Amino acid sequence: MKKAISPIIATLVLIVIVVISAFIIYVAVSGFIKPQVNPRINIVGKAITSEEGKKGIVIVTIVNTGDVPLKIRYLKVLDPGVTGPVCYYEVKNVVNSGISDSGFSYLILGEPEIPPLQSFDLVFALRPTLGNLIDKIIILNVIVYTPQNTEFVQLASFKYQPI
Repeated sequence: MKKAISPIIATLVLIVIVVISAFIIYVAVSGFIKPQVNPRINIVGKAITSEEGKKGIVIVTIVNTGDVPLKIRYLKVLDPGVTGPVCYYEVKNVVNSGISDSGFSYLILGEPEIPPLQSFDLVFALRPTLGNLIDKIIILNVIVYTPQNTEFVQLASFKYQPI
């Protein structure tokens, strides 16, 4: 009389076949699934002005606290009290600047890339066309893009401090 294999060994063989099949399916399907993108930035900065408030300097550090590299497309200066050309200090990769149709100043930064957990420093000056900058608030709208070309927007505001 012939004996069949033990039920325990048969169960173990089936478990091994299922585990190997699951691994093969995972490897085949994981190439089609995009990883979850988690863009985050933190904006640290300050705005200072001369005692007479005729010129303001904005110092901004944009920190990529997410898990993907980000490209800065542009930064909008939304302070309605500041119009006219934007003057730059220590910004080597600025391509253009000016006033948009909506009346806010904007910077086109030439898309510098910020790797995860790295930062980008930006220093620029603004001159008001009317009045002065003392006790005014500057609002920055930073627009960055992920490698998948997804837009991510972050707002920051700083009150001008006299120096």
